[in-house]
Amino acid sequence: MRAMLDRGFDPNAKTARGTRPLMAAAGDVAKVRLLLDRGADLTLRAASGYSALMTAAQYGRNDAVLD
Repeated sequence: MRAMLDRGFDPNAKTARGTRPLMAAAGDVAKVRLLLDRGADLTLRAASGYSALMTAAQYGRNDAVLD
């Protein structure tokens, strides 16, 4: 992921249904931190209404939610 971001990948890119990289990485604290450091917006939501914080909580990753 770091290499993609270094090449210009948008940390706030989205799929057709609004899923963001931060949501996909919600189970991996290191990736969450990297995306946030590179400008990922924690407030964005998918078409379902879910945010990255909600996704992290579903994974049971309190460390990602609380950090």
